Amino acid sequence: ARAAALRTQCKNNTKQIGDARAVSSFAVLKMRLDGIQEQGVIKDFILGLHKNEQRTDGGWGKHELKTSDLETTYRVMRCYKMLEAQPADVKKLTSYLAACRKPDGSYGVEPKVDGTMSGVYYATTIQKWLAEGNKK
Repeated sequence: ARAAALRTQCKNNTKQIGDARAVSSFAVLKMRLDGIQEQGVIKDFILGLHKNEQRTDGGWGKHELKTSDLETTYRVMRCYKMLEAQPADVKKLTSYLAACRKPDGSYGVEPKVDGTMSGVYYATTIQKWLAEGNKK
């Protein structure tokens, strides 16, 4: 019953259940506002939704686009971090991050985009969270 209520809240607040970016941001907000007591319900709900939403390149992207981007990937991974979980295919995600890396060491927010400070922040934070998850 609590998962069904959460699903309804999520749909009402994000307008799109299949949007990994919006759903992850909503889940992080719910965890911060409702506290840890809701985490089990949120974890089951979110992991169920995200199970098949990781794209073939290893990242996540805006619902209306076919390409992945680091900003959306960061938002999804922030949710995974708060849930103390890892995505289904960490290897593909790592490959996606490598594809965003530029020869000068910076990161673009997409593989074929010039490096930016935002790209560097998203990529290095995701890498840190992946490394922390592997220590468990």
